[in-house]
Amino acid sequence: MKRAITIFSLGLVVTANVLFSGCRSAEPSADEMRKLIAAQLPLGSTKDQVSAFLDSRSISHSDIEPFFELDAEHRRVETRIMTASLRYKYRLLKSQLYMVFNFDDHDRLIKYDVKDVRTGP
Repeated sequence: MKRAITIFSLGLVVTANVLFSGCRSAEPSADEMRKLIAAQLPLGSTKDQVSAFLDSRSISHSDIEPFFELDAEHRRVETRIMTASLRYKYRLLKSQLYMVFNFDDHDRLIKYDVKDVRTGP
């Protein structure tokens, strides 16, 4: 009886593993992408370095565009951003990594943000 239960349990584990092993795509998570950017694009990187990083991974991106945001004192300040997105699909959900790279007036990277955005079923 114990052997039958053990075999049944192993069968359940194998079945669950097969069913759920494909749920996560090979695309990086937001945390993994943040670590990759930190390792390969230090602050001060040029616009061309950021573009090359994204292009080498087939990640679609914009060119640098003006953007307005609020500073710590809630004053409107102009910044320059490049946006990028990487779409991927889990077995049941569509997601995308949305990245924003902020540049100074000399096209040097000053900060970035990466978010995981669910885009629907």
